[in-house]
Amino acid sequence: MEDVFYELSVLTKAVAYKNLTLASQNIGLSQPQLSRIVAKIERSLNISLLDRSTKRKSGWTAEAFQVVNLYSKTIRNLKREIDLFKTGGHVKSLKIACLEGHMDFVINWIEIIYSDLKIEQIEVSIYEIDLLEKYFLKGHYDLAITGRDIGKKKYQYESVLGYQALKIHDDKSGQLVMSPFELQSKFFEINAKMNKRVLISNSLELRKRWLLSRGGKGTIPSSIRTKKSSIEGIPVTLLAQDTFHPELWKELSASARKAQKLFV
Repeated sequence: MEDVFYELSVLTKAVAYKNLTLASQNIGLSQPQLSRIVAKIERSLNISLLDRSTKRKSGWTAEAFQVVNLYSKTIRNLKREIDLFKTGGHVKSLKIACLEGHMDFVINWIEIIYSDLKIEQIEVSIYEIDLLEKYFLKGHYDLAITGRDIGKKKYQYESVLGYQALKIHDDKSGQLVMSPFELQSKFFEINAKMNKRVLISNSLELRKRWLLSRGGKGTIPSSIRTKKSSIEGIPVTLLAQDTFHPELWKELSASARKAQKLFV
């Protein structure tokens, strides 16, 4: 296989644009240059990056985006490993993805991380569960806190923080309040016929405020409990990428357990 690392870095920039023409106009390469780069990758990897079924302004194939995602993830992991090498195993920043229902725990945990570890910068992003899974699987985040298995695989770095239940709030007012995820679930199927009005939001805080101040029927997650026997709930799990540094994982998972004890 030919060395195509430079070409893949160019492709990563190019797929941000709809087609080859727009890409060449925005990334500082002529269209013939970009065409040669694309052709070299296609020849080396034996794949098609452009849909050439139409003669004008061919668009990118699904394989193009798959290759870019794989390359980008690999580069992020390489940068992380280089940083670890340079700092003797210590990282200065972390990227965490979590559900909105886990925010109280995350705030408590971050305070402990800043106090006990040599982390200088932490970025936290809040997602609905489908987006959280998507971005974590693509390697966009170092850590994820989630309420269900991601990708149905066993992770090398995985720790159950506790258990969380969904408490049903219902004042019989007829307003159904739910998340986009719940809209696709049996919760909607069972309750939709009995409720004429439905409010859907990806914000847990908005749903909670509506239910508590204006009424309706919906679910509100409990706090995270350490013992499953105390509530009927689902496990809340801390995950790290398989490329995570093992010593850092030990420190972070220990700090997470410390945060959970203080939180409860």
